[in-house]
Amino acid sequence: MSIIMGQYFKKCVILFSVFITSCIVIIIACSDIDFTYYSHFSPEVSDIDSSFEPMFISEDLFYNYSHFEYYSQRFNTNIIDEWSVYLEDRIPIKEIEYFLLDNNSTKEINELYANVQNSNKSGILNSRFSVIDSKVKGFIQFLYYAKQIEVISLQQLDVWDIEQGMKRNYASPEIIAELENRYHIESDPFLKNRYWFQVAKAKYYSIDKSSIISFFDKTKETVKKNNLYYRALSYVAGAHYKQRNYTLSNYLYSIVYYNCKEMRSIAAYNFHPQEQSDFDSSLQLASNNNEKIALWTLYGYYADDLKAIREISKLDTKNEHIDFLLAHFINNEEKRLNSEAELKNAVEYKNVLKENVNPEAVLLIDSIARQENTSRPFLWYMGAGYFQILAGNYKLADIYLEKSSKLISNKPLAVNQIRLLQLVNNILRIDSITKQHEEKLVSELDWLYNKCPNDSIKSFRYNHTVSWSKYYLSSLYKSQGNHVFSEILSPSTNYYINQNNIDNMIEYFTKKDMSSWDSIIIGQYAFTLSDLYDYVSIKNTYIYPENLDKAIYYMELSQHSNDTLDCDPFLGRIKDICECTEGNIPNIRFTKLDLLRRMKDLQLLIAKGERTYEHYLALGNAFYNITYFGNSREFYFNAIINNYGIYIDPLYKSWLLNSTIANTYFNNALQVANNNEQKALCVYMMSKCERNTFYTERYYEDGFLRDSYNQDTNYLAWNGFVKLKNEYSHTSFYKQVIKECGYFKSYISKR
Repeated sequence: MSIIMGQYFKKCVILFSVFITSCIVIIIACSDIDFTYYSHFSPEVSDIDSSFEPMFISEDLFYNYSHFEYYSQRFNTNIIDEWSVYLEDRIPIKEIEYFLLDNNSTKEINELYANVQNSNKSGILNSRFSVIDSKVKGFIQFLYYAKQIEVISLQQLDVWDIEQGMKRNYASPEIIAELENRYHIESDPFLKNRYWFQVAKAKYYSIDKSSIISFFDKTKETVKKNNLYYRALSYVAGAHYKQRNYTLSNYLYSIVYYNCKEMRSIAAYNFHPQEQSDFDSSLQLASNNNEKIALWTLYGYYADDLKAIREISKLDTKNEHIDFLLAHFINNEEKRLNSEAELKNAVEYKNVLKENVNPEAVLLIDSIARQENTSRPFLWYMGAGYFQILAGNYKLADIYLEKSSKLISNKPLAVNQIRLLQLVNNILRIDSITKQHEEKLVSELDWLYNKCPNDSIKSFRYNHTVSWSKYYLSSLYKSQGNHVFSEILSPSTNYYINQNNIDNMIEYFTKKDMSSWDSIIIGQYAFTLSDLYDYVSIKNTYIYPENLDKAIYYMELSQHSNDTLDCDPFLGRIKDICECTEGNIPNIRFTKLDLLRRMKDLQLLIAKGERTYEHYLALGNAFYNITYFGNSREFYFNAIINNYGIYIDPLYKSWLLNSTIANTYFNNALQVANNNEQKALCVYMMSKCERNTFYTERYYEDGFLRDSYNQDTNYLAWNGFVKLKNEYSHTSFYKQVIKECGYFKSYISKR
């Protein structure tokens, strides 16, 4: 059973090569999921070394992945500083940085090297450096060889190009021999150390990758255990892995992981036993507690945090790695337990949490916290408090969180984390919400909802708590029959279909004696009173098209009354357009309220006896254009309806995909038309309504009008098409329809 491959190595990963300053790989992950959305706990609050941060829980390969792309630069400062100290003031730091890190320096380095070899102290050498001595010459000679290895190690392999992509150059036996010679004859300890690393690196990038193993084993006792040592050791681990010596490879990677912070996450990435037995064998190689802790930490990182915590607690509870594992385990458990989709009933939700929380974890973390024998007791009390919350022991959680609050520093992240968990605890202990609960929560929810988004506390996770608290409180209010509060805290798509719900919400929004709690609640609603008035107006327009008084009344109350329509809604066209482009832009911009008032005026004129073709046609166009098929969709654009594109919610199908009212007005216009041109236009517009009904009945599915072009039937000989062909083929409008309507042209050509 593999303990590693299950988590990270199922992701899409592309491996590239390495940079001169670090023996690492640059890794590209394919995930775009934000795990922090499900988390109350910010792992950064652990205040452990920053080298652990990439290993925090993430759906990407590494946490804060965008920063990880620059991993290859992590040694740069160290390298420049070391060379600067060695060279003293002989070469300015900017020049040192240029020669070491800039690929464009290679040509000049080669020229300088040639001058050094020829012992020529004039020309380019003297013009470049004010001091020419053994250290400067040694720097130039080292760069000459290092740049050659850098070119080989920097090759980027195109894994998508099977023929060319996997071809690479290797360090030649000649360059390796030269480097080994330089290493053996070099007497300067600083340079000798760096030549040693270049030999190791060159051997790793040679045809015989395994040759680094014997070289390292023969020389390792003569080398200081600095960054260069652990970088070389990671090459050795890689060579052993290539030979399928997984036990030793993983053991060596764990040593790199523990001792070289700059390579911690990369060593963790490369650590992957194939079977449990590989890990067990690696553990047997560990010669001291630190090595065992390193192996157990990596085991916990990939396989079982809790087991790793238990094992490390037997070795050294003050070791920083156990603190990392606690933060890692908390986030792992959050990932498993926290799901707002399951939060439908507060009592059931709490019971599910209690049933699913790991009792062993609660006991172990509780035990370690109470011993107060860790390097970060505040973190363990915080973790213990959190798990007591999940287990439903809210009073004990209070005690632990209070203990943690007395131990933390005044760092804003730690202070906020405690406050957040205390709020979660106080919310979860509520089974039936009362005025007393509201009064107790109001200041804390004001902080969560209104203050936290404006604070600039880096890494503080509060977004999940915001949404989670709303879901939880909403479920409480719903179970108690307070549907207004329940809707505000967790909006549902169909709430306003019921007129009583509309009336109740408007009544609540417009009441005069607002409490502090009311202000907090209303401030969290996704919709404003203006959105609601707009919604009611739109609803009345579609449901009561012959009586627009209510629609106008509510639109007048809404700030959206002045929202403009792109096109003239009273004009119809042969082609349906959903937006006006150049040449179709109207001279007069209608607002939503203008549209309703004009429609009402036309209806009044008709009611008074002015049953003219123009009035009926204008109303037909208006009712047509405010459907999905028309040019004035902006009329139904509303935050509550939330149908802005090609999706039409089934709730609003009868509003937005219904051309019945428009068809009635077009038919009325036909009855009073003055000539055949007008009649032809009416017949054609009615055929469009007929077509829309056909499409809706046949192709509407799950909110979308499916593509009809690949279907057996994508148009019919609508009654309007037949009538237009049989009775109005002599009209100018008929000829224009042939030019603009492909369906009609196909129909008459088939006839």
